[in-house]
Amino acid sequence: MLLNYYSKEIINSTSRKLSSVEVVTAFIERAKEVNEIINAVVEDRYSDALEEAKEVDKFLQTLENSDLIKEKKPLLGVPFTTKESNEAKGQKQLCMKKILAICW
Repeated sequence: MLLNYYSKEIINSTSRKLSSVEVVTAFIERAKEVNEIINAVVEDRYSDALEEAKEVDKFLQTLENSDLIKEKKPLLGVPFTTKESNEAKGQKQLCMKKILAICW
């Protein structure tokens, strides 16, 4: 099962056994499934992630040697989530704003 892979295994498999789109799709489906129970995703960006995965796959197809990409961008095409307290471009950051407002 894809979701049981470690990041390193996904990276190695994205060296062309699995596409980035396949990996991202599997993670999105699982996130949607469990989020109903754990309510962890505050703001999703699933459609953006799929578009980015398509771009990664197209880019990787143009490379003759993917070793340089593995060295420079080892997590390229590997999905991840982050807490909303971490600032991310274009995403809400609710928690820290409330804390900073109290502290200052």
